Amino acid sequence: MKKKIMTLLSVALFTLMMIPANVMAKGVSMDRGMKEVCDIMSAYTTAVRLSDQNVSRQMDLSLDNDSRLSIAAFSRFYRQDDFGFTAKELKKESKDLFGKTARMNSLKKAQAGKMLVCTADKKYVDEPYMYCGGEFGDTVVSCKVAKVDRLNKNSYQVVLRNRIGVYGEKGNQTIGQTILRLKKNKTSKYGYTVKSVAIR
Repeated sequence: MKKKIMTLLSVALFTLMMIPANVMAKGVSMDRGMKEVCDIMSAYTTAVRLSDQNVSRQMDLSLDNDSRLSIAAFSRFYRQDDFGFTAKELKKESKDLFGKTARMNSLKKAQAGKMLVCTADKKYVDEPYMYCGGEFGDTVVSCKVAKVDRLNKNSYQVVLRNRIGVYGEKGNQTIGQTILRLKKNKTSKYGYTVKSVAIR
């Protein structure tokens, strides 16, 4: 499958973010599923900030249908280097991440460049939909877990410090925080679903 150089985001080479293996806060231990969700969502919020220098330092991200579809496509591209999708794959990723199945019909009404998923160009992929965002280039994204709080029996708030560095160079800089509210969900492959996302 050929890979198209994408341009929506101004960055290129995804690398896995490094979250500490054992993170404890107020008696809360992060398991693999929680780490995976934090990895995906903090990479996404880093991409949002890098793609638009005018993004407010404090904003709550919408988790409407279009956003869920975009994040589902981003997740598959970021985690699996997959850029061609079926409707079933996107709906499943949306359900796993957010507990809600995204509707595909919104893609027909979406303005070009407004979402990270679009109808596929058959020159590049065989599937009906494709990732149409960008890459991180030589920017290395990572995050550090600052705090994990249990809100109730099944809900958590996780504060992540978003970091970026340059591939092949030492050091990184913090470019804000991501605050996630997660809820346990046995039907999700991650074991958790995202209920809210904030950039600070």
